[in-house]
Amino acid sequence: MSVTASSASKAEPGTYTLALTSNLAELVKLSTWVETLAGELSLSGEAAFKLELVLTEAVTNIIQHGYDDETDCAIEIRLRHLVNTLHLEISDTAKPFNPLHQPEVVFPRSLEEAGEGGLGIHLIRNYTDECYYQRREQRNVLTMVLSTAKPEGNPSNS
Repeated sequence: MSVTASSASKAEPGTYTLALTSNLAELVKLSTWVETLAGELSLSGEAAFKLELVLTEAVTNIIQHGYDDETDCAIEIRLRHLVNTLHLEISDTAKPFNPLHQPEVVFPRSLEEAGEGGLGIHLIRNYTDECYYQRREQRNVLTMVLSTAKPEGNPSNS
């Protein structure tokens, strides 16, 4: 699998893009892309995990809820790699939906009360350092920022 990279100049951060369609099978393509990027960018295991988790949750929500499982609709991912930071932008033409307007998750008191799903937006909020939504030119645009810096006092790379 090749990773599409573009950069206007050496002084600018690396920019990587991935085009997907609204089919759950595309999550395999996304996972392979993230794995390739993690290696190319020398991401720690923790940073790679967070990156894959938030992208998978966001793309799954777009496919299942934004496009109502309609296949062959476009989803675009753009990643900019800055020093110790990843800026992710996911855009789609699905129905307007601001995930950040959704209420916080209320956790069940027991397994019997627990339902299936409903944690994707919660995970995105908790695994990103910043998260923004815009509706631009008939597109949903979700921007997420993840720190890739290793915590001080933790020299390990995993």
